[in-house]
Amino acid sequence: MSKPVHPQQSTRITQVGDLFNEYLESIASSMGDTAAAQTRETAISVVSNCVSAYVEAFGEGRVGKNASGKLAPKAPGESSNVANVTGLLYGKVQSGKTNTSMATVALALENGFRCFVVLTSDNTLLGTLIAKDFKDQLASGPVVYDWEEWHTDPKEFGKRIRQDSRLEDTGVVFITTKNTHHLKNLSVVLREARARNFPALILDDEADNASLDTTKASRSRGNEIEPGATYARIGDIRKELVEHVYLQITATPQSLFLQAVDDPCKPRFCVMSKPGDGYVGGRDFFSEDSVMQREVDPDEFDALRSGKITVGTGPRAPRGLRDALTLFFLGCAQMRLQDPSLVRFSFLAHIDITRVNHGELRTVINDHVTWLDKSLRGRLSASDTKDAEADLARACDDLKKTTKGLRPLNELRKSVERSLRNVRAEIINSDTGGQQVPYQNGPNIFVGGNRLSRGVRIDNLMVTYYGRDAKVKLMDTVHQHARMFGYREKLRATTRLFSTRAILDSFKIIHDADEGLREAIGQDPTNLELKPVWIGPKLKPTRANVLNPFELGVVLPGRNIYPWCPKYKATEVVSLTKELDSLLEGYEDKKYHDVSVSFIAKILALTPGEERDGWIWTDGRVREILRALEGTKIGINRGLLHISTKKGAGHEVERKIGTPTDTADGKELAQAKKLYGQTVPILFLRKQRGTAKKYKWDDCPFYAPTLALPRGKFAFMFSNV
Repeated sequence: MSKPVHPQQSTRITQVGDLFNEYLESIASSMGDTAAAQTRETAISVVSNCVSAYVEAFGEGRVGKNASGKLAPKAPGESSNVANVTGLLYGKVQSGKTNTSMATVALALENGFRCFVVLTSDNTLLGTLIAKDFKDQLASGPVVYDWEEWHTDPKEFGKRIRQDSRLEDTGVVFITTKNTHHLKNLSVVLREARARNFPALILDDEADNASLDTTKASRSRGNEIEPGATYARIGDIRKELVEHVYLQITATPQSLFLQAVDDPCKPRFCVMSKPGDGYVGGRDFFSEDSVMQREVDPDEFDALRSGKITVGTGPRAPRGLRDALTLFFLGCAQMRLQDPSLVRFSFLAHIDITRVNHGELRTVINDHVTWLDKSLRGRLSASDTKDAEADLARACDDLKKTTKGLRPLNELRKSVERSLRNVRAEIINSDTGGQQVPYQNGPNIFVGGNRLSRGVRIDNLMVTYYGRDAKVKLMDTVHQHARMFGYREKLRATTRLFSTRAILDSFKIIHDADEGLREAIGQDPTNLELKPVWIGPKLKPTRANVLNPFELGVVLPGRNIYPWCPKYKATEVVSLTKELDSLLEGYEDKKYHDVSVSFIAKILALTPGEERDGWIWTDGRVREILRALEGTKIGINRGLLHISTKKGAGHEVERKIGTPTDTADGKELAQAKKLYGQTVPILFLRKQRGTAKKYKWDDCPFYAPTLALPRGKFAFMFSNV
């Protein structure tokens, strides 16, 4: 397995180039110098890691500085050893990962990569937008093709690329959705184009979404079933591109990290991208002092999903939706008056995946907009006008909490009155079939389900009304629903998220878990396979069908963990025991000593254990858990140490053969739980005499650990293999 390479240590790549510099200039002009600098830094890090991993797997000379960009020619069908070189670009939701992908292609082209495959989710809308971005932004670089251009005759299309020497001349970018038919056609194109003769980079956008083997769990239970179709077709493409790096791109990598170490979808290196200036994300929406959350009664969402709205005597929306829409219209008026360059704004309603509910919700929204329009213009009863004015006043009071320079209500009202009559909600789901989100100037209202839940960007999204509340919440899926994240600094003061308290709390836990995972990766990026995936209460990290349950382990808060068997042979522990005797001198037996978590880690480094497949305790895994406890998201820096040496003579516990050897005293563990409530980690360290004849050791004293983990809001999930 290739080791991750810290980007600052790599001297193998060219860090400049005409296309790369040109693209960064376009980022600077549209998003600012800081965003361009961050994009440059991330792209250099990604390409550095890709080149290092490629060279380690396939050898020098083809990629990197002064690279040839060629392989020894191979005929179609010629056998080759295909190494699974997989990396991860770990971004944040709606943080501009496509921009980083384009910068990566531009720089990788300067470093010898000639064939680029960009895989988008099986969403025609998203795939079309990404293809357009690549064609527009990389116009002076490689030739960019999308799946529509080769679907009629992929064989002839591939031959034409080979005859025109496109791969050798300019390099080629192939963009396709993860539709199995399109993927199969792309394999034909690559074969006919002789793409296997060139270094390749596959960029898999939202790699955790459709690219994993969805039949893995079923096969692990003994069912004879073929691998998932999309996974298999991507595998065909990887086989066709003999020497390639497969770069996964996602903001929700839980399912990727939980693959087995030797799985082709397990990342070997990870680059974490930082969002640029103006990004509004989880910290803004889900910190303790967030001003963007607005709580909605869950009964309201139930009523909307049922299609039975009975609030009031007219076609009015329930209270939360009324407030969300009115604040949106008033916020649009404020921003248009404050910044004339802003001409369109968006509202997103996402309450369910059922298509019939989308239609019913659109009807409720449209009827309410019509009611509000007529009421404000005095076309309905006096009581209706009074109710509408009260709604505006409520929204104005809300905006005053966050908006400096809020215009007078009567001025905002005039702007709202002029904007409402042509506002109609649009449904965006798999039935609509549109290639683009249908924006108009002024307020835009979108109702949708899965099609708007991952990847698709909503321009100037100001207000989100979110009520989708699955019985079993998958952390990666819910996190991807955070369409409210993005570069919306200008709209920060008028941005709101309307949802239930339970959903808001789930989002917060998921945000905290994401920050914890990013922190854990940053602490030791050379041991990526040991990183835990954090999971919160009543949450699952990802869908079960892409994981082998027999390869997973979960470390629960409050659990007592210990090695399968402590290392005990004299050749292994004599010096360690001597060092521990000295280190622990002065710590009284049978007492609880307040110590730092780092001191506990130091002791555990001197008490190694045997590792066993499927057993939770491994020395590296425990180090990662302690690092996580000390991190900023949990922040437990102190723990307790309990030592028992039997006045230096040592205890006598028999070594179990074939089963785990538990050396702890159950009464001591129960006492600690009663006294301290497991609010901090407690290390129980029992010195063993190590008698060989009766107790099956090696006639050498050693220390055996048991670690009682604190109770808390997170568990840690690992791949066991």
